[in-house]
Amino acid sequence: WADRLESVMYTDKAYLQKGITITKLAGLVGTNRNYLSNYLNNVLHTNFYDYINCARMEYATEIIKDESLTLTQISSMCGFSDIRTFRKLFQDKYGCLPSDYRIQK
Repeated sequence: WADRLESVMYTDKAYLQKGITITKLAGLVGTNRNYLSNYLNNVLHTNFYDYINCARMEYATEIIKDESLTLTQISSMCGFSDIRTFRKLFQDKYGCLPSDYRIQK
């Protein structure tokens, strides 16, 4: 089901769902939350939240170039419920605020 996980995440873009949980993702993949958690921790060496947020950040860097979108819109489109979380995670991952990243690109 590892292939199914990749398909659900990157083809179906499950990471964009606001409020996605490990239980919901496991259901989409066709497994249970314990198996998924063990796979993420022991094979991918990450946890559920980091896995989801990494995919969201990658997506953000794709759409941030569209200057017709506000950062609040981008945050929401990436599945975040508030822009503060988006800004913090973005800065932690890329070392700059989303607005600065947009200017640089």
